[in-house]
Amino acid sequence: MQNVLPHIVLEKITDLEVRSAIVFLLNSFETALKTIEDLKKENQELKNEIAILKGEQGQPDIKPKHQNTDISSEKQYYGEKKKHKKTSRQNKIKEHKINIDHIVICHLDKQTLPTDAINKGYERIITQNIIFKSDNTEYRCEKYYSPSLNQTFIAPLPDDYNGYIGSDLKTLCHIFHHSWDITRSKLISGLSSIGIDISDGMLNKILFQPAPILIKEKNEILKAGLAGVYTQIDGTGALVHGEKCVTQIICSPDFTVFSTLAQKSRLHILFALQGEPTDGLQYAYNKETEKYLQHFKISIDDKEILKNRFSNQSIISELEFHKIISKEYPALYAKTNMYKRICECFAFGYYFTQKDYPIIDFLMSDDAKEYKMIASEQMLCWIHDARYYNKLSPRLENHRIILSNFKELYWNFYRLLQDYKRYPCQETAIELDTKFDELFLPITEYSDLNNEIQRTNSNKPELLTVLKQPLLPLHNNLAELKARVLVRKRDISLHTMSEIGTQVKDSMMSIIQTATQLGVNVWKYVSDLINQKNEYSLADLIYANQYNTS
Repeated sequence: MQNVLPHIVLEKITDLEVRSAIVFLLNSFETALKTIEDLKKENQELKNEIAILKGEQGQPDIKPKHQNTDISSEKQYYGEKKKHKKTSRQNKIKEHKINIDHIVICHLDKQTLPTDAINKGYERIITQNIIFKSDNTEYRCEKYYSPSLNQTFIAPLPDDYNGYIGSDLKTLCHIFHHSWDITRSKLISGLSSIGIDISDGMLNKILFQPAPILIKEKNEILKAGLAGVYTQIDGTGALVHGEKCVTQIICSPDFTVFSTLAQKSRLHILFALQGEPTDGLQYAYNKETEKYLQHFKISIDDKEILKNRFSNQSIISELEFHKIISKEYPALYAKTNMYKRICECFAFGYYFTQKDYPIIDFLMSDDAKEYKMIASEQMLCWIHDARYYNKLSPRLENHRIILSNFKELYWNFYRLLQDYKRYPCQETAIELDTKFDELFLPITEYSDLNNEIQRTNSNKPELLTVLKQPLLPLHNNLAELKARVLVRKRDISLHTMSEIGTQVKDSMMSIIQTATQLGVNVWKYVSDLINQKNEYSLADLIYANQYNTS
């Protein structure tokens, strides 16, 4: 029906009452069409379920060509991709990055050269190759027996002997499994093909034995990273022994840390930001706690109960807090939603006063509720905000034109913010603040668009935090790109099978991604780490980068 509806040029309608009525009808028609499509989809899903229950097949889900399924903003953000051609200069620059292991001098037969030939040095030609083979060593230790002493003497092993599995092989197992995403079975099979005999149990020991070292390194990276100007965060799904979990990706240009938790609540995020303490979250009653109790509008009676019971206890474990409330104040414990907020208040009370992990100054995230109030200030991602507009799929031509015009203004404003980051000044910040108010006014003649504009307007302080701190990014793409690392691993290995396996996976991914960001040789660093031969730490490099930036 919408295909035969003519395009109505509202600008030509001078009668305001008539124009207002037509706008109302167009929006009502748009809403009705959307409702019909939603009901059709729901009806078909129910038919498919009934068909499956009958032992039949449901209708295949074939997307219509006109449907807007791409809600990314890649073209607006990155622009059109340019085709690059490699030049000889680029090839020479690339050659300098290649590590040269051997140099072979190729000589000319001087007798074949003309008498006036002049030596011009050497022409560099590089070939790359790799040696992938076993390097097994058998030690034959002399053995003597003394009948008089009834004692056997065996020659000592050399100092570089480090067990049945050598240090290089241990490193290879970690890199292949955690960085190159090779499954354990394929890793064992591949090593077997070159003469390395490793059982599944032995590989399990190689991967899990350095767990305490890896977890400690991950926490040191987290401490150093959180001390930076800003932190980015995003979450994605994960599986642990078949159970659905959530991995939080905490990062900045200097570091990345992965933390897999049972849920994505604010309490779980606070748990991750404190290095996943083995004894659980700590709670505290103090002025910070009182501030959040007031914010969540906890009743005066409940606040009085909490003050009288916990004001004398500076710190208490989460488990002990639950025991006390459930036993002594069952009525308060029964208030499920309110009790959850009370727990958050006590967790905030400890988090904002503890000294082990830095408090985040600026947090970049999407607009998920669990990320609110965790940092001193929050910055919302413009790319995430734009997705709400990209999800709009108007059926009427009038609304398509209105949406297209608004999106053009939207990305023009985004580019102004990019310019401000390059050349920040107070006068420009004031102008951008004013332009934001002028652009995000819900006064268009497309009601669904107005709803999204109103949503963006309500997030103005979080979207314009960059005007206070120009070093902040405008988007959360870094965290999303790091989430793809986990998604890739999930596609290959599906899930971890134990808590220790999850912690090792998170720790190794954190170490490898951070080392890559800092330009550190991953192979050498992981080798030194698991063999405890560190000459430096990634945390030291992060602190150094932060110092140089400041």
